[in-house]
Amino acid sequence: MAADIQDWLSNRDMFARRVSSHEVLGLLKRSFAVPANTIAAVVENGSRRVAKGGEQLSGRFDAVLIKTQEMPVSFQMAGLRSKDGFGMNAGVRLTLQLESFEPDRVEDFCRNFTAANATTSSEDLRSYLTVDVKRALSEYISSHAAADLQNSQASSEVEGGLRRALEGPLFGKGLNFRKLMELEFHSDSFEKARDDARKQNEKIREHEGVLLDQQRREEKLKNLAALMKSADAQEVFREIRDERVKSLLYAKLMENDLKDLSSEDLRAKLNQWGDDLIGVVLKAYAALAEAPDSPVEPGKTGKLARVVVTAGSRVLLFNPSDFTGSCRLIDAGFNLRSARIHTWNGRSLIFAGGKRQISALDPETTQSVAAYPLPQEKKPKGGVNASAVWKHRMFATHSELGLIEWDLGKPGVPGVTINADLTALSATVRAATTTADGWLYFASGRTVYGMDLNTGAPPVAFGPQTPSGVTALAVGERLIVAGCGSGNEGALSIWDRRDPTRAVGVIRRNAPIGSVRLTSIGGVPHMLFTCRDHGVTARVIGQTLETHYDAGEHSVILAEGGSDHVVAIDHNGRFLIAWDAARPAKPRKIVDLNAYTDQAVYDLAPVFSEGGA
Repeated sequence: MAADIQDWLSNRDMFARRVSSHEVLGLLKRSFAVPANTIAAVVENGSRRVAKGGEQLSGRFDAVLIKTQEMPVSFQMAGLRSKDGFGMNAGVRLTLQLESFEPDRVEDFCRNFTAANATTSSEDLRSYLTVDVKRALSEYISSHAAADLQNSQASSEVEGGLRRALEGPLFGKGLNFRKLMELEFHSDSFEKARDDARKQNEKIREHEGVLLDQQRREEKLKNLAALMKSADAQEVFREIRDERVKSLLYAKLMENDLKDLSSEDLRAKLNQWGDDLIGVVLKAYAALAEAPDSPVEPGKTGKLARVVVTAGSRVLLFNPSDFTGSCRLIDAGFNLRSARIHTWNGRSLIFAGGKRQISALDPETTQSVAAYPLPQEKKPKGGVNASAVWKHRMFATHSELGLIEWDLGKPGVPGVTINADLTALSATVRAATTTADGWLYFASGRTVYGMDLNTGAPPVAFGPQTPSGVTALAVGERLIVAGCGSGNEGALSIWDRRDPTRAVGVIRRNAPIGSVRLTSIGGVPHMLFTCRDHGVTARVIGQTLETHYDAGEHSVILAEGGSDHVVAIDHNGRFLIAWDAARPAKPRKIVDLNAYTDQAVYDLAPVFSEGGA
């Protein structure tokens, strides 16, 4: 019987159970201790009383054990309808608790929920309240449009409606509705209608783009035809003997819409481009990226100075120019989820994040110089997935704790959770990133937020939400790119930082996005990303031009890159793969990380040289 009671105590779906003296007492056991975090409604010799946790019961008795902690109860409701006529599903998780430990209130509970049953479970409470919860949700959903429901943060309004709806059913039952823990709305019919509308809009934009491109090409052909008829152009082209260079020069003139050039200007262009085919093609890409209807991200020439790899309790620092023998190993002394290099008080330090704290480590001495504990109210299973620094403030994202802030000048003081209303209901909170102009960006569930640290204004949500939960985030001078995905679908949503109200582009893929980085390759702005295939994709920003960095047999999950190198981690977290940025066909080096750690890699981060991202 002791084992049965222990099983009941550890079962989070069980709330109350009957027990009697003949079940728990015997020849060798003369008393029974009421378990901690419970009370017992006891009947002894015809009299009733309430015994608290730790109190001993003896003699003959019958009792009902009731847990005193809040009891989570989940509801899944289908067949609801939004204001604009879409079928809606709703998911709600709320908590119930004994109204009080007064004997009369406890007796109310027992009379209503345990009189006919040996146990009372969350399923019993759900069955009792389902009709009233559904009515409250139906009233709320029927007064809102489907789009507003799926994008809203209206938990407080729904909680108020539930509280009013459950007041009557719970009156005189000894139970109270405590709080709403989770809330989710979803509509398959609305998602289909939105997807159909998106596809139709994409077809319209594609058709308009084709017409506009045709008009531009016709205008360029007219200009180029006039240029080619000129004596200056004929003179220069007669001097070019390599037909490949002649063709590429012609294409370059076409893409740049050059006209009214003298023979000296044309010769200067030819000398500038030379017969280096890669250089000419990259410059052609740059010309394409200058199209007026494309989102623009300024090109950066920063080289990849270091690669920060996090595995187990170790941080591995690699120099991309010489992977052989260049690794510096720092052991944090506890399991890590992420590591970033930030500058604080003029020193470059490794900020290594785990379950309990972020440690600031000196990369030269490998010693810890400061520790920043996480908030103490919870004991999370995972660790800090990203950290960012702005002036004396540090921010970190943690999927279980949310967004956390510290004062770097106060090591040892636990961080404070901020903007909990934006993160509490999300399964993932990721990618804390700060910018030089004082903005903090992070992702909670399917929403990207930006917060102006200079003014302290409330965070701004970038809309619309991503198609699924955000898995990666990249922030540039002008653009923000959020990668997302689940199952066999993935997408990259792109916004202009100055306009959070609409995405300037969405790129679809057939697998979830693993990582994304805005960088410059060959002087051309690129978006570098992975989607669980055998390599890394570099896409010219604002265009469909893509380069694939082939990883051979290795499936890739994480990637980073600068103007000189592209690096990646394989899906199993055991190999570091590196390419020269100008040679995507084959890796320059594949490093077996088993030589440095017996743990899989969790995180990959870059350090750029002057002028880098």
